[in-house]
Amino acid sequence: MSRNNRSRIRRGIESLYGAILTTMLIISFISLYTMYKEDQRRSYEAIINSLNIEYERSLENIFISGVNYSSKQIYISSSIDTEIVSILASRNDTTLYIDLRNTSLKIPGGLPIALPIDLSEKIFNYAKQGYKIYLITKRGNLISLNIDPYMNNLGSSLTNNTIYSMFDYVFYAEKDVYYIVYGSWDVYIYNQSLGLPQIYPYVYIWDINTSYTIFRAPESTYIFLKRSYQNRGIMETKSWFKSPTILYAQDPTDLRIILDVYLDPPYLGKWTRITWGSGTTSINYIYNGSVVIVINASWTYPGGLIAYWKYENYVEPKTYNLTVIVRNFGLELYIEATHTLVTKDAVNKFLSNLAWTGVTGDYYYPYIFSSVVFPGGSKYVGGDLYRYLNFTFSILKGSYGQTPEPQANEVDLYISVVGYVSKTYYLNIINTTKYSPVNGYIITSNGNKIFDLSPLIYYGWSYN
Repeated sequence: MSRNNRSRIRRGIESLYGAILTTMLIISFISLYTMYKEDQRRSYEAIINSLNIEYERSLENIFISGVNYSSKQIYISSSIDTEIVSILASRNDTTLYIDLRNTSLKIPGGLPIALPIDLSEKIFNYAKQGYKIYLITKRGNLISLNIDPYMNNLGSSLTNNTIYSMFDYVFYAEKDVYYIVYGSWDVYIYNQSLGLPQIYPYVYIWDINTSYTIFRAPESTYIFLKRSYQNRGIMETKSWFKSPTILYAQDPTDLRIILDVYLDPPYLGKWTRITWGSGTTSINYIYNGSVVIVINASWTYPGGLIAYWKYENYVEPKTYNLTVIVRNFGLELYIEATHTLVTKDAVNKFLSNLAWTGVTGDYYYPYIFSSVVFPGGSKYVGGDLYRYLNFTFSILKGSYGQTPEPQANEVDLYISVVGYVSKTYYLNIINTTKYSPVNGYIITSNGNKIFDLSPLIYYGWSYN
């Protein structure tokens, strides 16, 4: 095949790859844009749903459309489709509930309905005793039902009634979702069996932002909110969120390097633990519509000698085990083990890779000195999270010597961050993790859902 043909084929293949890559990029963009639009649509639907509930509350009105005083039959009408969940009879400091568990009081908008005769009789009897009658609707309105049981003023029994906002906000909750709302609030759950809203006791202050109230919806039902000034306990939720990572540290607040060391006797004869590094790590939780976790770590690691084990006598020429188990979080480390002969000579105080292995009694050659070797090596460089290091060393058969006068045998262990041998390494990291709402829900690391009601309440979407 000619060079020109090969060149044309190569250019054709490159064009094909370019077209494929361009197509893949376009498809990825379309997919991301589609996901963005879907999130927008769902958020819009959630807002519209809440607006519809509040708008319906503002339209809701129930009034007496007729009374048959001989049979004590009351007829009522509603401006829109509604459902009465409870009836209250109030006089001075006494409030009585009329049980509606076995009575369906759904009122179609614009059509009068007759109350059950036994319920009409109860209302008449309470009204004769001076009680004021109130209707509580499923949307959370408290409506005064004006009725004159003695027919002294028929007009008053047929007038429209004032709607009182018994609750400040009502919404339909999803089971097991955690709801947060700015400020202090009492929470009422609609109890289907009792036919009325009941105070919900499991309401707390949110630990991430103590200006918020938090509670979990025990079931999918209507929930009613009313402003409150109660002191409450704090719900701990910070553990639900995974903190930002610092390299591969399991616990970002403890960034020490752990060294477990075993050294044969007579130097040590047991396991010992060494920790390297000191500093602080702060974790701050912020809520600004998203849960933001900011971790700030400031640690120092002084390079150089980290530990030594001295034996102030001569040792036997043989092989000695030195094992170092390193637990790291990803720093690139330099670790080295050495054997040192410590002498009484001020000039040659420390002699590396030598050992004092005996005395002779000879005046001219009183000491025996030996070389020390590390068959498997004496150095390690790496960033392994867990590493088993074998620094076994052998003290060889010695030879006689006169000087220097020995004082001790010593095994030394050095550690540094690569590039900072015998220098201090400073680790300063700020990492951030952000949990933003998806379709209105903040999804925590353990799968819990958190929904903020504050925008729906405070930005003109609640009924006053």
